[in-house]
Amino acid sequence: MKIYSGIALFLMIVICGCEKPIPAFLKASYTQEDYDKALTSGISGIEVVREFELLYPDAEHFITHYAKELGGSTWNSKVGLQGRYVLTVQLPIDFDESRHIPSRSGEPKFHFTEVESIETLPDGRLLTKYKGNNLHIGAKEWDVLTENQGRLESIGVDVKNGGPVPGFETEWKNL
Repeated sequence: MKIYSGIALFLMIVICGCEKPIPAFLKASYTQEDYDKALTSGISGIEVVREFELLYPDAEHFITHYAKELGGSTWNSKVGLQGRYVLTVQLPIDFDESRHIPSRSGEPKFHFTEVESIETLPDGRLLTKYKGNNLHIGAKEWDVLTENQGRLESIGVDVKNGGPVPGFETEWKNL
């Protein structure tokens, strides 16, 4: 029994002492560095995200459920436009073994909303009111939008000339 314990200990030292990266399934958790590598890789490697970033360089990108091992992770990119609109793309993603390289595992969904107002409540919280319903944009509309350098009018959006919604620029990332 002692011989087997000694062999097991020796093997653990040899395996753990190597300079090879630890496979994702053996990691207890992921670091901010792991997450940042996945974001950087996704922006350049996932076609629709790359297009989104080219059209909207001020876009925010994030991954929900990054540490979830067996599917269920979602890529999110969103941007505030013209002081009142928010365009978001979400798509299911999978990862390579290191969890540093995401890849698209389903169809992207685009959502477009118009913010009507942002009001500060007496307790300091913000109340955001939206105008109308979410507009869901399909692949066809996305292609039209990319062909027209992101001009919202190209997909039938009646762009308002009334100026930005007060508070929008500081809050759109939280919407």
